[in-house]
Amino acid sequence: MTRNSRRALPLLPCALFLVAVSLLSVGRQNVFHFVGPLYSNMRRETGKTTVFQAAEEMDVSADLVNFESMEQPEYKMDKDERERMKKDIYRLAASLDRGQAHNPTSGEYYAGRVEAAQQLIESLIDYSDDLPTSLDELQGEWELIYSTAKHGIFRSSPFFLAVQEAYNDQEAAENFFQLHDLQTTSWGVSKVGRVAQHIESYGRKGRLFSEFDSSLFSMTSIPVVGFFKLFPTFGGCFATTASVELDGNQLKMEVEHTEMKKVPGLAPLTDLVVGPRVPVNEIWSMLPWNEGRKPTCKVTLNYVDQDMRIVSDDFGEYFVYTRPVDPQGVRER
Repeated sequence: MTRNSRRALPLLPCALFLVAVSLLSVGRQNVFHFVGPLYSNMRRETGKTTVFQAAEEMDVSADLVNFESMEQPEYKMDKDERERMKKDIYRLAASLDRGQAHNPTSGEYYAGRVEAAQQLIESLIDYSDDLPTSLDELQGEWELIYSTAKHGIFRSSPFFLAVQEAYNDQEAAENFFQLHDLQTTSWGVSKVGRVAQHIESYGRKGRLFSEFDSSLFSMTSIPVVGFFKLFPTFGGCFATTASVELDGNQLKMEVEHTEMKKVPGLAPLTDLVVGPRVPVNEIWSMLPWNEGRKPTCKVTLNYVDQDMRIVSDDFGEYFVYTRPVDPQGVRER
């Protein structure tokens, strides 16, 4: 390197600075429109964001940068990542007994795990594929594996969703379900088993058959000295039939009737309660506090794939369903 070139080196930054000032004097708009595509390509290829960070530090107005040329590809969760997230939801659902392990009436233990499950559910929802546009895509049997709803996973039933909607007040509805929970589960009197839904499509509309099994006096004895059951175990399947329509991303339902069905291996309290259908639709509108309204309810579709469906109620509580490993179908009357 010659002596003159060495002398010129310190002047190089100054020269570049003067060139930059000259360009800016012509118009910053033109400069950034020229370098925008160049650095956009650099960012995509190298992942560097230095230019953009510098622009922020210089307080360069966003309208001076040609962001139209800087296409940002939408992130798509790959299949393996989606399946890993679903498996994490399955594990937490199992460890929390479908959500029943956390009961705020008893205490806040397991609240952290419930929060972790909710975050996983919402993360999966964020990367949901296109939702179904017809009931045909939802047809068949679904089994509830988890719910964030407090005081009972049976709240996924259209009957109890209609009760919730009739209150039209979250605090009042939660008080009702808390009272119901205290009355039915005190001392282990009642225990909820399988909770399932079966959807039949008849075009735009269809029918939804909701079922949950419940057993009474599963384990009863005298504390400390008890070595035998005091009462026999009995129970059945509480079934609700509702009309259903897919409207946008909402499943809109109207309860038709409820009934008790037999569960194989579980004796009913009496055969008199099995079989008769309660015409909820007719009775509901006759009750004075309902003011002629029908027993309607709705849930929002948040996520659907070939083996999982996630919906939420009006209060934002999630219900996670999967295709059953051992389908039971609609129980016989």
